[in-house]
Amino acid sequence: MAEIKKILILGQSVAGAAFIERLRAVDTESSVTVISSGNSLAAKRELFAAFLAKEIKEDQVLFKAKNFYEQNKVQLVFGKKVIRVDFKRKRVVTEEKEQFDFDILIIADLGIRFPEIKGVNKAGVFSLRNLDAVKDVVDLLPLVESVAIEDDSIWAVQTALAFAKRGKEVIFVVSSNDILASMVEEEASRVLAQQLEKNNVRIIKENKIQEILGEGEVKAVRLKTGKVLACQIAIIGNTKTDLRLFAESVLQIQNGILTNGEFQTNLENVFAADTVCESEASALPLEEQGRMIAQKISDQEISAKPLLRTEVFDLLGCPVAFIGTTRSSADTQKFTVHNEAMGSFAQIFSSQNILVGAVLINTALSQEKIVRLIQEKIDISGSEEQIFNDQNSYEHIVSLSQEKRACAQPEQETFAATQTDQKPESL
Repeated sequence: MAEIKKILILGQSVAGAAFIERLRAVDTESSVTVISSGNSLAAKRELFAAFLAKEIKEDQVLFKAKNFYEQNKVQLVFGKKVIRVDFKRKRVVTEEKEQFDFDILIIADLGIRFPEIKGVNKAGVFSLRNLDAVKDVVDLLPLVESVAIEDDSIWAVQTALAFAKRGKEVIFVVSSNDILASMVEEEASRVLAQQLEKNNVRIIKENKIQEILGEGEVKAVRLKTGKVLACQIAIIGNTKTDLRLFAESVLQIQNGILTNGEFQTNLENVFAADTVCESEASALPLEEQGRMIAQKISDQEISAKPLLRTEVFDLLGCPVAFIGTTRSSADTQKFTVHNEAMGSFAQIFSSQNILVGAVLINTALSQEKIVRLIQEKIDISGSEEQIFNDQNSYEHIVSLSQEKRACAQPEQETFAATQTDQKPESL
């Protein structure tokens, strides 16, 4: 019989909910408690922009409905800030002096710390990393004319367009000379910027928000260059997880809580996931993170699924997909087709003749074809142009690769035979 444990999860996160789902498949007896400082259930952050744009309702953003937790005998504790974790006594203490004991602790989500910006604590400044903040913004939007966003991520691009769709003036501030500069090449960045500007998003490059202006609430932002721009909401994306709770603890911490590939910290009974952890495995989807922790705790064989980073989103009718490698490097080659008249852009990347990634913007090129070619490691040398033809299926590209290998093989055999027939000259 499996040992009955007290499992405590700090924070509402998709990783935590996925952990519960996997755990309950093999363990229905251990107690599970989730403590969060907010009042919302775990939500899918990739859907926040759609919720802001009023394309979906709140219940569609949730990873699991409330009855999931009831059916799985999970105690939900909302609105409680944890002020101390005693790892030796295996106990968590809240602001109200409530105590929760644990055998296993999973740190899934904590509060945030804004960067050092003057006035950042004013009403109207948000990070939008949790559903509570997103709901506050939704309530505030009818009173808002202009929104300033400082960030350079896919999330920020989607958020900017969501505000634009709600008829708001959007000021999008990025520190580099291109948007998404860390993710895509310059040409792809320009195409994305054109799509944003076409939808009334004003992009300000090579700048930063230096100060939030207003008496108690946001009225404007002052940029690094000194320019002042009126707005009623400021979205700051460059936030960090607030780890001060563990500053004097035995947990190993750098930018996040250090974990191994199984999300286990330096303490055997403590795990960390989501934005809290720092690990090579932290790029895994949150559902996968939770599943792996459940497997570890319940002594199941851990099997991580191969990771192929894929970001798919819509820029108000313009489909965008980032698959695998999206920037060139010393060991990759890139191939690009850009039809400015049609507003379409496709770029693929290969390494040693194997497709490793793609950037697709407003193109009919099949994402499924690209993903399969990457996952199956098909030799695409000489077939790069054929990949860009959306009429050519995955099977067609594979057959071209097979034909090429078949043609190359006799040449190699002839060369080998010639080498064998040669006799060394007499000395």
